[in-house]
Amino acid sequence: MELTPAERPRLAAYLTGGIAQESHSFNPILTDRQRFTIIEGHDAVERNRGANSTFGGVVDSAYEAGVELIVPTLFRAQSGGPVEDAVLTKFATSWSLQQKGDFDAIILSSVAWGEWSPRPLPIQKGY
Repeated sequence: MELTPAERPRLAAYLTGGIAQESHSFNPILTDRQRFTIIEGHDAVERNRGANSTFGGVVDSAYEAGVELIVPTLFRAQSGGPVEDAVLTKFATSWSLQQKGDFDAIILSSVAWGEWSPRPLPIQKGY
């Protein structure tokens, strides 16, 4: 008798999550923390099971393989202006807290289009 994915012994644990937002530098309104939906842990996994997204694919593949997912945070926002630095700092901080965790691999699901800095970046010459 074959075991279901939920009945299989844990083969590995992957640290996963991500940040997704389409940014446009021509939009003068910065995308702040309040515009992001932030979920974590088991809630992030369950809300994305079967979802037609990159993270949904990670969730479904891990479930089939018997891999446990550890989700520090999953940030998502609608398209808008550049993302505030404070949002990226909060995202990075949530992940840095896991750096000594008990996991076997990291899968970062990051979808970003456009400008991710609230100010113009200096042009590097000589390349």
